[in-house]
Amino acid sequence: MSALVESRSLSRVYQRDRQRIEVLHHINLDVEPGDFVVLMGRSGSGKTTLLNLIGGLDSPTEGALAVAGERIEQLGQSAIAPWRAAHVGFVFQFYNLLPMLSAQRQRRAAAGGPCRSRHAQARRAQRTCSSRADFSATGAAAGDDHSEARAPPLLFPKWEHGTFRAMRIIARSTLKRFVQSQSRRRGHEAFKAALDAWFDEVRKAKWANMAAVKRLYRTASVVSADRIVFNIKGNDYRLVTAVDFEKQIVWIKWVGSHAEYDHIDGKTIAYERSKADSK
Repeated sequence: MSALVESRSLSRVYQRDRQRIEVLHHINLDVEPGDFVVLMGRSGSGKTTLLNLIGGLDSPTEGALAVAGERIEQLGQSAIAPWRAAHVGFVFQFYNLLPMLSAQRQRRAAAGGPCRSRHAQARRAQRTCSSRADFSATGAAAGDDHSEARAPPLLFPKWEHGTFRAMRIIARSTLKRFVQSQSRRRGHEAFKAALDAWFDEVRKAKWANMAAVKRLYRTASVVSADRIVFNIKGNDYRLVTAVDFEKQIVWIKWVGSHAEYDHIDGKTIAYERSKADSK
């Protein structure tokens, strides 16, 4: 392998219970130094998955992947992180800010240092991050954030006290109506089983942020600060939700086929009767 990025028979498969979801299938790719490359394709076609593999954020199920001469699919977790820090730059579509932090503390966390402490270190990190000298190191003026006084006493207070409740799912009737509308369609039972599995998993989940959602649902798409789109029954159906991590609530905003999803805006859609409901 000699190109800047080379992949051979690169595949990525996700396993959910008995479902095998093949997002990438034997991808062969060559990107030469100096090339400007754009990945295009319909929603759910694997663009983000491929970028995550190239950037070292995920590992392929099979195949070979070399970046700048390094076979990164052979690197373990302890080696991939320093390689990624030294060689890869990311511009993420969404910033995934921490909802419990003020603007000042968001900036400190991004700058590194004690604000990255978690769990048992959270109280000590909060004291460290409260110093004006620490904040001035980021280059911001002391008066930049008027909400500082309203900031919570801990970085991760609910984690520290272990008080996270299970998620509540609101507007479940939306799911029931859609499932009933699909009752005469091929694959209805498999779709209903997949949706039941999603409902049961989410109902028991205790999510603190978007990262926690992505750990459980790697193929889910974060489309705005509070909206997440889940794939149901492989990639056949899409479920648009809004999540309030503070209140531990998941709102059902829309559900439909993948083809129908391509014609809506997942950031703003609210459920209304679709063509499938009238059939």
